[in-house]
Amino acid sequence: MGSYADLTLGKLFLADTKNRIDSDLIWLFRPSDKCIEHIDRRNRNQLAKYIMDEYIDDYDEQNPYSLVKYRCKASVVRDRLNLKGFTLEVAEAAFNAGVKYRVRWLENFVHLSPSLTEAVDEELRILNSLTVTDWIEALSRISDEVLKLGSLDTISSMDAQTPLLRYMLQASRDCYGFPNIEKMQFPLFVRLAVEAVSSDEHLVYDLTSLSSGGWIDEADEQVTATENLLYKDLHLVQNIIVLTEGDTDRWALQRSLKLLHPHLSDYFHFFDFTGKKVGGGVGELANLVRAFAAADVRHRILALFDNDAAATESLSTIDQVNIPRTIAIRQYPSIKLAEEYPTIGPSGNVRMDINGQAGSLELYLGRDVLRNSEGELTPVQWSGYKKKLGIWQGSILEKDRILSDFDKKLKCCEADSHKIDNYDWEGVRAILDMMFTAFHELDADVILNNLS
Repeated sequence: MGSYADLTLGKLFLADTKNRIDSDLIWLFRPSDKCIEHIDRRNRNQLAKYIMDEYIDDYDEQNPYSLVKYRCKASVVRDRLNLKGFTLEVAEAAFNAGVKYRVRWLENFVHLSPSLTEAVDEELRILNSLTVTDWIEALSRISDEVLKLGSLDTISSMDAQTPLLRYMLQASRDCYGFPNIEKMQFPLFVRLAVEAVSSDEHLVYDLTSLSSGGWIDEADEQVTATENLLYKDLHLVQNIIVLTEGDTDRWALQRSLKLLHPHLSDYFHFFDFTGKKVGGGVGELANLVRAFAAADVRHRILALFDNDAAATESLSTIDQVNIPRTIAIRQYPSIKLAEEYPTIGPSGNVRMDINGQAGSLELYLGRDVLRNSEGELTPVQWSGYKKKLGIWQGSILEKDRILSDFDKKLKCCEADSHKIDNYDWEGVRAILDMMFTAFHELDADVILNNLS
């Protein structure tokens, strides 16, 4: 007799594994998602899920039973799947491709087994009109009404969803009829499933029976241990290496990521210039990109350049043809704040669009820290003309004061996350959103090309 680990999303059963932890499931979690709870006979209803009634009284206050689970909100799962390329658009494409494949297979099958024509015709009727929206709505109903196959008898025969609900519930242990799914495509099913439930529902991988059955030690960290075995999909478990123009950009973005998106921070590793005998600056960053490209490093690498003239000029020297797709090169995004920003130059004080000319990190740290003691936005000083590009290079004044104020802003919010909404994070969020989507095009190609 074996022990099972169940994966659930709210009230929906998604999958189970026998006598082991499935690497295709556990990577959806991080070590911080682990929960251990000790219960005893006072929690009779909870204990009844795991042990037989006659043994419940054996677990008293001095001898509690351990619940071992990994859990996180559906909104967190959605963000993590998006980060790894399992976006809603990719999942929809996979679903539609699976429907077409299943229809073709059934049409061929019915010719070989005419005795099963009636059952096949019913499935074909469902699949030929099935859309992603229909499937998500039906799954949402299964969740909300806690529907089981037997409970369909209580639904009116006039209910238009009944045939689809029956089809999905008959295949509930096979991803509710998600078409032509294979194990490696399981994250695509989860990505659509999270659309069917509230963002506050939890994805739970319950390892309690594995722990009590002796298959795992409750004290061991399962995410880290299992990731070492997940060799076939390295991009799922390897961190994205982030290269910046210097240490200031690194610490500001690293701390901002951990503050604003703590559930995604573990998926990024920021290259630390401190003590590495590597100088900062746009030229050094360009050299690092060339070095990683030449070394054929298999990790995903994201090089972040300033949104200014110096970075644009440096990027023009990089041979993009020889840069592998595992290296993404991005400049900080253009932002609305910079479209009419105060500048100081030969023509005096002028407000103008400085995107692409003076967009260093400081410009993205928020209006609250960019305002000086007079309450005015700290201006940009034009410093040189890039003849090759035909544009000026600018630099924001009072950088040390701006960075010091941003440090205070971070510390305040790190001490009390409820204060985050009291500050302006528009620019920082724009950079982080760009980081999250840097490899979406590559991931979509890899995921969809691997479909059967």
